[in-house]
Amino acid sequence: MNDYPSPFSIATLRHISRNLTRRECDCGLTPCCGRYYSQGVILPDRRIVFVPYGSRNIAVLDTDTNEMIYIPLKVDSSKCLGTYSGGVLLCDGRVVFVPYNSMDIGVFTPSNNTFETIPFNKNYSYSGGVLLPDRKVLFIPYNSRYIGVFNPDTNEFNTITGAYSGGAYSGGVFSPSDGRVIFVPNRSKSIGIFNFITNTFNTIEYEPDPNSSPGGEYSGGMLLPDGRIFFIPHHAKTIGIFNPSTNEFTRGQIEYEIDGGDRGIIVDRRFIFEPLPLI
Repeated sequence: MNDYPSPFSIATLRHISRNLTRRECDCGLTPCCGRYYSQGVILPDRRIVFVPYGSRNIAVLDTDTNEMIYIPLKVDSSKCLGTYSGGVLLCDGRVVFVPYNSMDIGVFTPSNNTFETIPFNKNYSYSGGVLLPDRKVLFIPYNSRYIGVFNPDTNEFNTITGAYSGGAYSGGVFSPSDGRVIFVPNRSKSIGIFNFITNTFNTIEYEPDPNSSPGGEYSGGMLLPDGRIFFIPHHAKTIGIFNPSTNEFTRGQIEYEIDGGDRGIIVDRRFIFEPLPLI
């Protein structure tokens, strides 16, 4: 087993000012949703697709020109939706939008900026998705008793019993060392482990941070170069590190001036995550 230092024992979390050059966002916000988008998905051509949560539009940013375009969604603007939560880039370049409070699965094609929906007709709530080696997309259960599996080649959707309702998980990470998918705990008292080969689900209990504010502990995760998984603090006061090789979970204390984060990316060994509220 590799001997790693304790998580962030020699690292600091730096707050970067949000007084940035801003581009006006004509997003169209559905009432009481609180934020426009739930995640940005980076495309191979360097554009970024913003997954609509409270917005009535898909946004696509060209990072070379800073040009933003909007693709309207057909939604009932009078309702508090929270339409999609998270997106997954497919092998063919399309982006799947994970249904949070939506009756359909969204599929965006960046090559021609077109959007289609696949009828969902399930009263399930998911937050985040993971692309599996067999090209299927795993939906992470947030307020659902079922794990979701979407096949974008056939548009089939199936469920696997294993999770429980109540804001359990938010985001997941595929562990290439053993082929399992790690579910990031939000309001759950356990880390979820899904084996997509056997379609089995189990949990590893852990003690939630007693100092976390209400609203969920972690949201989203990132695979580290050494195979461990970094849990992004949502309202937690600690950073979480999970080692799939040993099933060990450790925390690192942090001090920061923002309300929390929601997913992110790794850049030159640094972790950059979206601040909340994301408005």
